[in-house]
Amino acid sequence: MERRRMDTKRLRTWATVPNVVLCCMLALFWMFLWVTFQSPTNLPLEPYPGAPIVPARFVSLLSMAVGGIVLLVRARTAAGKPARMARMALYGACVVASVLLVALDVLDGEYDGDFVGTPFFAACVLWGAVGALVYTEFGRLFSALGTARFRFCVACCIISVVCSLPLHLAAWYLHGEFRETVVLLFIVTFCPVLDYLRRAFALKEPAPDRQTRIPVKFVLTLLVLGLALGMMQGLFTAFTAAIPGKSDLNPLSSLGFVVASMLCFAAVFVARMDFNRLIYQVGFPFMALGFLVVAVGGSSFFGYLFSLAGYQFTELCLWVLCIYLAVQIRGVGRWVFALLCCVTSFAQALGLGLVDGADLVGLQREVCVVVGATLLAFGLYSVTSKNPYESWGIMRPGESDEANVLEQACELIAVEEFFTPREKDVFLLLAQGHNRMAVSQRLVVSENTVKTHMSNIYQKLGVHTQQELIDAVEARCKELRERGTKLEF
Repeated sequence: MERRRMDTKRLRTWATVPNVVLCCMLALFWMFLWVTFQSPTNLPLEPYPGAPIVPARFVSLLSMAVGGIVLLVRARTAAGKPARMARMALYGACVVASVLLVALDVLDGEYDGDFVGTPFFAACVLWGAVGALVYTEFGRLFSALGTARFRFCVACCIISVVCSLPLHLAAWYLHGEFRETVVLLFIVTFCPVLDYLRRAFALKEPAPDRQTRIPVKFVLTLLVLGLALGMMQGLFTAFTAAIPGKSDLNPLSSLGFVVASMLCFAAVFVARMDFNRLIYQVGFPFMALGFLVVAVGGSSFFGYLFSLAGYQFTELCLWVLCIYLAVQIRGVGRWVFALLCCVTSFAQALGLGLVDGADLVGLQREVCVVVGATLLAFGLYSVTSKNPYESWGIMRPGESDEANVLEQACELIAVEEFFTPREKDVFLLLAQGHNRMAVSQRLVVSENTVKTHMSNIYQKLGVHTQQELIDAVEARCKELRERGTKLEF
């Protein structure tokens, strides 16, 4: 009863106007990404008469990648403009882009959300540039908010994905002018709402970057993730375009967002997995499952559904990881989401280009086997880390900050002292203050077995009592708190 009362109180605390506005804006953001970059629709683009025809998404994604690179370089190298000048530039960019998009749409005589020829090419470039800007600014907002409300940011990301599903379906089934109007209103209102949220949450600008190195493992993860989604998107688009009556499978595939959010909630808040297991033992295998479903069963719809769910799940985990890193490492919040944006969009464009340009549609099964096996192999290779101090993977986003510090300290000690898996379980419970009887009940083993594990643990640590063990763990926790701003990728 007391726990239920606490949960009700927490829900009331979260259901404030700024929190609801933030969740709704993030849902619109996921819808914007889906409509502009991720939905598997067949939109051939001919920039001018006689030019090679390319997928419109390819142009949008490349433009987004270039925009992300510009923002990344500016955040890491430039001193930056004053805050007021930067906000004015952001306002101006959103307004100008919206006006140009409306102008490009009405060139054919009516406002209907449909573009052709050169205006279509220009619109795709604008969509990509605006996408990079919105992606980066949303990331900076969550980076600043995560310092005080990390668990709320995690929950907001998950809930907003579910809330975006009706918007996906409405954008598909209603007229083109509705879809474009909603997206344009999102772009126009984005800056004022962002400023409102910064004032409501009393957020400050991120501190200057201390020139943290860009992590290779992180970039490789983004490349493999985006490449796999782009290839599956290209294969599924060709499948629905070639078979009459299959176009309704495009919007239905967005159900993968719901699967991703449910999976993320279970993995983060119920199973309380760390980032390594979330990304490499759940997200990547789920994407690989989609490719294997296509290769073995020949079901492109369910294959794309699973792959999209795995991608969205992994992107959510990477968003949460970026928020965590921005909290822990000074200045990372200025550029880490720009890195996430440019690398994934470039890789996705590359995947689309490979399927379309190399005509891999006829080799669908073979491609799916290769990509699925690559995803599984990459996940298996990346789940481990040689240096525990530089491993962001051992952190659990579903835990409170103090619980994370304690578990990280125990994890590091267990790695350094070569504890067995069962010794590590016993060690964590002892560090939390449980006695031998409580440990035996938790692990469902005899007290003599616990006594044997305790003896081995004490010998490895060079301690003689449980209090000395707790003191050693607390000393490591203090060290981790002090080096919190010194954490590396």
